[in-house]
Amino acid sequence: MRNLNNSVILITGGSRGIGKATCELFSQKAYTVLFTSRSSDNLSTLENEFKLKGAKDVRGYQFDIRDHNQSVKLIETIKKDYNKIDILVNNAGIGIFNSADDMKINEWENVINTNLTGVFYITREVLPLMIEQQKGHIINVGSLASRNTFSGGSAYCASKFGLLGFSECLMLDVRHHNIKVSIIMPGSVETSFMDQSTEADKDTWKLIASDVAEAIYDVVNTRSGHLISRIELRPLKPQKNWFS
Repeated sequence: MRNLNNSVILITGGSRGIGKATCELFSQKAYTVLFTSRSSDNLSTLENEFKLKGAKDVRGYQFDIRDHNQSVKLIETIKKDYNKIDILVNNAGIGIFNSADDMKINEWENVINTNLTGVFYITREVLPLMIEQQKGHIINVGSLASRNTFSGGSAYCASKFGLLGFSECLMLDVRHHNIKVSIIMPGSVETSFMDQSTEADKDTWKLIASDVAEAIYDVVNTRSGHLISRIELRPLKPQKNWFS
């Protein structure tokens, strides 16, 4: 296993759930951890938290992945301050679940623009830097919904199906620049993602955020001469009839 703890990692949606767990893990491994959040409320608190966990350096940025101009400005700022991005984790995502006939136009656009179009925006701005470096790793956090449909999931599944296709095409586009592209596709994860969880929902069968963070870390730290392009991560014993 390689030791990449001198690397700069950028994690979108790093203030909670899988993103926060990923920030915590890479902080413990003494990486330089850069993270984004749509809200600026707790950026300084999180920066201090990740520093205490061992991050070599840490910086939080208020950032809306749906806005291309913000992607341009963010990467310009990071390039000026750090001069490189070794690892990009596209984690920011939302889920709005409704039947196609009941889904509002703005709900559809919000899901697609966050989970798919926004990933393209930030990736497009990072790629020239990685190509110049002739190295890098892009990890997209997808879902088993990238392959499995369910009622009420039209927008979410469309975004994740699209993310899988984008990831696999991107991998073919950039692999000869020594840039790796991987997609992590977890099943049900016990986070606040759906904002519908109750105490009764906190079942031990679900994955936890740190499971996904560990998969990301393992993929990043593989030997330089090979690529893990896709990981499906499942609960061992899901509820029956559950798509995970």
